[in-house]
Amino acid sequence: MATSYVEPPTLQEMVEELRIPPVLLEQTCSDDHLKSISPFLDWRRVAPHLGLSEMDIEEEIDFGKKTGSEKRLKTLQLWKGKFGYRAKYCDLVQVLLNVGNADHAERVCRLLKTAEVTLHKGDSPSSGAVTASSRQQLRITESETLSVTPISPVKTIEKEIEE
Repeated sequence: MATSYVEPPTLQEMVEELRIPPVLLEQTCSDDHLKSISPFLDWRRVAPHLGLSEMDIEEEIDFGKKTGSEKRLKTLQLWKGKFGYRAKYCDLVQVLLNVGNADHAERVCRLLKTAEVTLHKGDSPSSGAVTASSRQQLRITESETLSVTPISPVKTIEKEIEE
């Protein structure tokens, strides 16, 4: 019996299918979301693709008597600590897709889509300022560009999304 291989979706395809406003993916990952994401993270596969060095992995994540859940969360916290405001949802989703975890990438997108977020008045999307509020307050009135900052051998994706 032959099994068929289904090509995983690209980030752009996932964004379009789930109708996620690009401005949300360009936000810096929140600590609360990292805690929600960590339980399903395969930290050993993902850590190197997040731009964490072998030394980071050995000394910060895999050192000591941490549980699996502590290592998963530590991986995401270390990534955010290392990249700061550049630790964006789009980068995390792209890494998950690159390591073959399309289901987990979709979970991150769905988590982000259902989160109630809005930009602070006057903040630009790249500032990373997110607060809890009404999702209806966030509107996209112009075409936007989604770009992924490469943090490992990942291609930059740029495509205009039309309403």
